[in-house]
Amino acid sequence: MDRLLALQAFARVIELGGFTKAGDSLQLSKTTVSDLVQRAVELCRELRNRGMTVTTAHAMDAVRALRSGSIDSRQRTYLALRCVLVGRPEEEEVFEEERECAE
Repeated sequence: MDRLLALQAFARVIELGGFTKAGDSLQLSKTTVSDLVQRAVELCRELRNRGMTVTTAHAMDAVRALRSGSIDSRQRTYLALRCVLVGRPEEEEVFEEERECAE
């Protein structure tokens, strides 16, 4: 399970209002969706630990960006998250490194 899928699952849970509905939408079990959401939280925590300014507000903005239709492809997911989570030029390298780990 990769980190982009984790963020997609996180967005679906919020969009649809629950793990079971999100799982049905993504054709995944409720347990798998729960695990993916945990990974999304861990990604934000890892970015923060590596010096990026990722607050709860950034995480919620990322979910809103994904809910607006950016979860249809990996590229759109990546671009939406990059726009929301990278706030300073020096954060671009950290984000790219995390992206490479996710693939």
